[in-house]
Amino acid sequence: MTALFFFLGTHRLTDEDRTYVQGTDAKGQRYAEMWVEGEFRLDVEEPLKCSPG
Repeated sequence: MTALFFFLGTHRLTDEDRTYVQGTDAKGQRYAEMWVEGEFRLDVEEPLKCSPG
């Protein structure tokens, strides 16, 4: 749900949200690009039940 809240503009990214390249040669490097695909559907009451904080 955090990703959905980010796309809706209600979640601010933190260090825990960052994705790093794995491997000994890439220690501490961030991925150059990333994409997300998917479909999201919420019923009328869903945003109230799942809102952060």
